[in-house]
Amino acid sequence: MCSKVFPGIEKWSSDGRWIVGSKIQVQAVTSKFLAASGEYQVAVQSQQSAGTLHNSDGSVGQNVAASGVLGDLVIAKYVDGKWFASNVDRLGS
Repeated sequence: MCSKVFPGIEKWSSDGRWIVGSKIQVQAVTSKFLAASGEYQVAVQSQQSAGTLHNSDGSVGQNVAASGVLGDLVIAKYVDGKWFASNVDRLGS
């Protein structure tokens, strides 16, 4: 999932372009904290607000509509006092 999201963020945050809005708000996080081979499964519900992607000249390149509530399954590990997401998959798509 991250590999699908980051290219768009990088594209619209480089060469003088910028993003307005499109804030992601986490609605719920659920885990039973049962580790399988040191990894934990976490279900996350989030929602993205509407936003605007601007070109370097200030013109609007694209409008982004608000999303409904989205579900993701995160596989995470706790290593050396820090959490790392090893995989994130969108649920229902």
